[in-house]
Amino acid sequence: APPEGGGPPPNPAATAAVSRPAPSTGSLADRLSNAMGGAFSKKGSKRDKDPRTQDKQNRRLSVSGIAQGPQGDSNTTGTVTDKGQNEYLRFSALSNAGYEPDGHKKTNQDAFISFVEFGEPAVSVFGVFDGHGACGHHVSAYVRREIPRILDKELLKAESASARPNIDSVAKHFISVFERVNNALEADKSIDSSLSGTTAVSGIVLGRAGNRKIITANAGDSRIIIGYEEVRRPVWWVQ
Repeated sequence: APPEGGGPPPNPAATAAVSRPAPSTGSLADRLSNAMGGAFSKKGSKRDKDPRTQDKQNRRLSVSGIAQGPQGDSNTTGTVTDKGQNEYLRFSALSNAGYEPDGHKKTNQDAFISFVEFGEPAVSVFGVFDGHGACGHHVSAYVRREIPRILDKELLKAESASARPNIDSVAKHFISVFERVNNALEADKSIDSSLSGTTAVSGIVLGRAGNRKIITANAGDSRIIIGYEEVRRPVWWVQ
């Protein structure tokens, strides 16, 4: 959100969607299995159709009260919030652990990053990571830690100071960051990501007043919605 006092709205044409999933192929069961990290089995059994068995399976998939490992996130229960602002923008964030229908507390498998000043007042980085599967909270915590570590602060600082930021250069770097984190996760044997994973949606906001740009990247089905409001006009929403 822009700071109070106004300022030009973000330019939708300057927004770069840098990661686009390939079209799904195969049977419906295959696509569901891929989307849920293997949570859906291709073949069922008589035991799987028992409602009590299915209820236990559903609870296991939602990860109720799972123990924390060395790569775990300390904020996997309760509510996690953050907010802040600088001369260019203000933000707020909230992540809340849910409950099972029977009242059991779920493990919060979501994580987020919120850097209002990422090495430079004119550069901000945000992201949301929605974990799934038995180790989903470990995966989302890993991605939350690694994306900011790998992002090139010097590149972002240089582009934020430019009169004409090179959006393509930032977008290509953003893609490479996602790929490097994914490859590193697969090679990290301390986290079993064979049947677990996370979505990842992240945005970089950079540039001086009057020349602000937003670059977004996503993997999976999480989304970013960009909204802006002009004086005496309705709110315009651009996805």
